[in-house]
Amino acid sequence: MKKAFTEVPVIDIGPFRSGIVSAKREVARRVAHACEDVGFLYISGHGLDPRYLADASHAARQFYALPEAEKRKVEMDRQPNHRGYVATPVGTRREDQGGEQFESFKVGFDTAEDDPEFLAGVRFYGPNAWPEQPVEFRTAVGAYYGEMLRLSRTVFQLFAAALDLDEDYFLPWTHKPASIMNVNFYRGGAGSSGIREHSDFECFTILWQDDSGGLELKNQAGEWIAAPPIPDTFVINIGDIMARWTNDRFACTPHRVIHKGAGDRLSIAFFANCDYSTPVECLPVCHGPGNPPKYPATTVGEHLLASVRQAYGHVAAYKD
Repeated sequence: MKKAFTEVPVIDIGPFRSGIVSAKREVARRVAHACEDVGFLYISGHGLDPRYLADASHAARQFYALPEAEKRKVEMDRQPNHRGYVATPVGTRREDQGGEQFESFKVGFDTAEDDPEFLAGVRFYGPNAWPEQPVEFRTAVGAYYGEMLRLSRTVFQLFAAALDLDEDYFLPWTHKPASIMNVNFYRGGAGSSGIREHSDFECFTILWQDDSGGLELKNQAGEWIAAPPIPDTFVINIGDIMARWTNDRFACTPHRVIHKGAGDRLSIAFFANCDYSTPVECLPVCHGPGNPPKYPATTVGEHLLASVRQAYGHVAAYKD
């Protein structure tokens, strides 16, 4: 068993983005160690213009200040796909999971209503559901999603390099990604709010969190390690699909959120995925003699649908 981690590494990916071969190799080496030993890392040097985050977070706080009835006009249960507003545990998330209390707004890869896969029943595509108020929400949150989509492709390149694959190995499967972004809100005050221990369904997550804190990771010894906010960074964590692809070489580390502050907490989690039909089976560099593949072959869509059905009651009606 690997030594239990006690902190999350911070890695400047600016040198990787610079294109200098020696610098890219060093960043990839550090990323590989973080993914293998912790399953989480902070990234700085990501290149995001801070105005995108400022605009999105401001619009989100305005949305969550609206009356409940106004927010529920775009409730996920009223939408034809996996988009819109969710209130937990009051809303559609399965209450038998326990230990959850938060609100969320889901945004996905936007396609037209006549998208062939959406018409065929793939509910992770299709148009987004946007609230009427605040008026800037659609523009601000939509622009932030676009920036996260751009950054996710850089992280895919980082992971490929960390696995000694061609840097662009994953990119052919990122033209129409089934990537969902959650704008999460945890109300402060009496008691606590949060998300139970879990792993993320997708390839990896790009998380921004405000200065409230509350994110915790479970290390190899079963201890909960805080991952506090660090200015000008994002938290990256490995999801189920990347763990399957790498035969658990990249660790999918359980985590949770516990918010007990007097003030509210806001976070934005971009769940980076590949295209819905992408095949997922153990990468050639991640198995060999004495280390056979642990998981059967699947697809991004099959895994995502099975996972989400466990969490959201309405998804049971979605087609395969």
